[in-house]
Amino acid sequence: MEKEPVIADSTENDSPGNSCQILPGGFAGTGPNGSFFEAPAWVDKKKPPGMTSQADAVAPPGWWIDLVTGKFLFFSPNLVWLSIALVDYFIFPYDFQAAKSFQKLDWVLFRFAVNFSITFGYFGFWHCVLYFLGWSERPFHPSRRYKKSKVFHNMWYSFLGVVQLTVWEAIFMHCYATNRLPFMSDEQAFSNPWNITMFVLAAFWVPIYREFHFYFAHRFIHIKALYKYIHSLHHRNTDIEPFSGLCMHPLEHLYYYSCVGPSLLVFASPFAFMWNAVHLLISPAASHSGWEDHFQSDQYHYLHHRYFECNYGTGGTPFDKMFGTFRDQLKETGTSYRGGSEDKVDDKAAAIHDAKASLKGFPDIGFAIYITLNCAIWSLLWCAIQKQYGVHEWNPHHLAFLASAGPVIIAQIMANMTESTKRSIFYPFHKDGWKTISGHVIISSLVCIGPVYVMVHMLLSNPGDSLYFWLRA
Repeated sequence: MEKEPVIADSTENDSPGNSCQILPGGFAGTGPNGSFFEAPAWVDKKKPPGMTSQADAVAPPGWWIDLVTGKFLFFSPNLVWLSIALVDYFIFPYDFQAAKSFQKLDWVLFRFAVNFSITFGYFGFWHCVLYFLGWSERPFHPSRRYKKSKVFHNMWYSFLGVVQLTVWEAIFMHCYATNRLPFMSDEQAFSNPWNITMFVLAAFWVPIYREFHFYFAHRFIHIKALYKYIHSLHHRNTDIEPFSGLCMHPLEHLYYYSCVGPSLLVFASPFAFMWNAVHLLISPAASHSGWEDHFQSDQYHYLHHRYFECNYGTGGTPFDKMFGTFRDQLKETGTSYRGGSEDKVDDKAAAIHDAKASLKGFPDIGFAIYITLNCAIWSLLWCAIQKQYGVHEWNPHHLAFLASAGPVIIAQIMANMTESTKRSIFYPFHKDGWKTISGHVIISSLVCIGPVYVMVHMLLSNPGDSLYFWLRA
């Protein structure tokens, strides 16, 4: 049964002098008056939600200064997420003794319980305060109807996202515990000024790398074949709500979580990995709210869901402006978009896509075949870990290649067999020129496929044989 959300007329006070301001504007991701429930300063509240051009607010001149000075950590939502990661790290520390073996999985289940509680608690908070308690007043879609089937769909795939992140975490813990991946212990981390500095620096470099990785990983899965078999599930939501943020195909989760790649190559505290993991889990929640006036409200990304082929990065980086894929406001024509998409996305088309966000009915045959083939690869990995059926005697490089590049190859083969249009395999980036296309494909492969390859090879190899040791040979 569907019901209308409560959408009140805007009564937001534009005058900061009429209220007691506790936090400085912008601190920890607050609005200009220090509130977690107000629109960003650049929004013209006289215009409908989404209709203020954000051209001047996205990567303005000097955008990099906050990165260099470190201000971005304190005057952004990163501070809230960092606080949650620190609580997780020190209150629920990794049990490396138990992680030495996969024979008993109680330690994995414990980490799943922690990850699930953090993720669904955080996502649930934003969903409840916006859609049930009405703490915000400016929805991007003023006539939206609340769909339980859509929310359950999004929660299911978010649940699978927590499961997979826990698998990644278990692999890292096992490799830390068995010396497949050396790490800086807490005793070492706080033993001298240099190590303390390295521990603290992780708080800064993780969110910076997240911005870089997100753009290239996101653009990568918008290439035609990968979009069809992987990313289109996430884009069933054209009018987003918090749980849609982590609602992804399991193969999209695979490449999304590859952002932890730097922790495979550097000698650092496990906190660097955990901070990255927490960031990956909870940062999509509020940015997928569907509302304009609260902490981390994100018109930039709402436009991406509404129009698909624009705004692949975040509003804090200049990548979309550089490559012509920046869209500044909520309308189809007359915007800053200069990309190569040929699809028309009017209100009717958007509604049709949004209706697909449901678990009702049978999955598409292509979806079923694709996920089955990838499940077969994952089954081989499990057999190798458990030393069953002789799979553990296979070359670790071969299994690592199957797990990392296999999903891309399978998607392209299936697309070649079923595609009826004559569009380029690089659509919608086919007009970018071969230098730009090849550059993006190389970078995206390194940051998405590469970490999965390295992690699987590390897990299946003997201690001392991973890329970490090879780089230091």
